Amino acid sequence: MKKCFPKEYSRLVDDLWFNPKLWNRVQPVLDSRMYLDILSKQDIISVVTDTHYEILPQKIKLLNKCFPCIDTRNNLFVCKNKSKIKLDVLTDDAVHNLYGADYKKILLTYRWNMNFNCSKNGIHRSDDWVDIYKEIERIRETKMQVYEITH
Repeated sequence: MKKCFPKEYSRLVDDLWFNPKLWNRVQPVLDSRMYLDILSKQDIISVVTDTHYEILPQKIKLLNKCFPCIDTRNNLFVCKNKSKIKLDVLTDDAVHNLYGADYKKILLTYRWNMNFNCSKNGIHRSDDWVDIYKEIERIRETKMQVYEITH
């Protein structure tokens, strides 16, 4: 969020992120619960986050409340460089998290990444969870076809 605001407001952004009241008001993105629930029945869903250690308890509480289908005890990873985690697909809103890894990449559109050229960088852009789900299913089908051909 600091990239969206002038530098002189960075302290205010930090104050917002570290305020527990914010975390009590955060709501899941439209349709994310439904599609993550569907996907969790087919695969293991992991959360990979670059979260400050002081915010982590609030984030875990939020994830457990909003996404009970995600096993935060075993499938929550906190790291700066998400490319170090072995994944099939990463959906993220931050472009820098989609570089330098072998996983399939999906960029969820937000104001701060609107001007990024996804097609030039081999990244699929999604405006909502309906499209994210469709892209993950397309990736799964392609992977299965490759597996069937080679085995």
